[in-house]
Amino acid sequence: MKLMLKVVLAVVLIGVIGLTMHCRGAGDDGDPQGMVIRTYEVPEGFDAQEWAKSLNRALYVNDANKVGEVEIGPGNTLIVTAQQSSIAGVEHLIKTFQQAKPSQTVAEASVAVEYWTLVGRPVDDSGEKIRIASKRLARQDRLRPALQQIVQRQGAMEFILLEQLRLTSLSPSRQASVDGRFMQVHQSVTSARDGQHTADIKIQMVSSKGYRNSIESRVKLIPGQFIVMGQSAINGQDYSTIRPIDDSDGLMLYYVISSEID
Repeated sequence: MKLMLKVVLAVVLIGVIGLTMHCRGAGDDGDPQGMVIRTYEVPEGFDAQEWAKSLNRALYVNDANKVGEVEIGPGNTLIVTAQQSSIAGVEHLIKTFQQAKPSQTVAEASVAVEYWTLVGRPVDDSGEKIRIASKRLARQDRLRPALQQIVQRQGAMEFILLEQLRLTSLSPSRQASVDGRFMQVHQSVTSARDGQHTADIKIQMVSSKGYRNSIESRVKLIPGQFIVMGQSAINGQDYSTIRPIDDSDGLMLYYVISSEID
């Protein structure tokens, strides 16, 4: 019964987004438990990546028993691999809902997200709460709201700027990425409503010694607003450019982002 409920939920999700059947696919060998492949076009106004994630969650039973799996294909399509016994119901609902229209058309926009990785350490709070230990960060006055967020929660800190990157992509979009010296960024802006854009963001740090720190999250981007996405402990000696606090204990790596929308 649980398996059937998950199959039905997956089928409904496919129908609701108004997919149109692109081709018949492969794998019709007569075995109802055999896997078949179908591809479907995603109508304009919907984001294929967003719905692929939802479909995969719905089609998942457990690691040993998957009803099906969805991947992003070329031309804003979804590639559905599912049991033959369930694909007929999928296609029936696709035909039923293929005339569905998006409730609201999402206008295409250019979204630029700026990324900073900051290294901080606790200091004596008898003086300034925010202390700047690098010239590069001293020139980044606009980061002060983000620094204020950090010290309000964690007390007086000394900061340096480890790296800064900027990545521009269209919304709604497929994934875009950029690599820096230490930082690797992957972003996909998935929707735009009332001036807010939702983005799936993954930031991975690779130190000069090959150690990795990473964070992955979905966030709402409001133009001009700074977001401290998260933090992780690091060994400063793993990053060869950290000066003058590379020998300190208690170093934290902070992930900060801000966005602009054209």
